Amino acid sequence: MDVYAWCIMTSHIHLIIGSKTSKLRDIMHNFKVFRL
Repeated sequence: MDVYAWCIMTSHIHLIIGSKTSKLRDIMHNFKVFRL
């Protein structure tokens, strides 16, 4: 996964990402499972 840009806000983040090997659904699943 490549992160092209990010913006950290007080309550959420914005990411511009891409991947040549992973599917979008797999990337989104990983973000939803990860908790700080």
